[in-house]
Amino acid sequence: SFLIVSFIISALYGFIMKWSKLFPRLEKYYYDKLGVIKGMYHDGISGLIVQITLLIIFNISKLIK
Repeated sequence: SFLIVSFIISALYGFIMKWSKLFPRLEKYYYDKLGVIKGMYHDGISGLIVQITLLIIFNISKLIK
């Protein structure tokens, strides 16, 4: 359930990045080419990669201690 929520939040966060114009070239070279659905999917997968990486690092650090 944690990863599902992470996927959804990451997918929706793409809209914030797009509307805020925080990264002006991102819309032209990323979102315009992918479209809304594919852009949300890729943002969600990106969020999962980050979360899974953090979970692995956290679990490894617990084993080392």
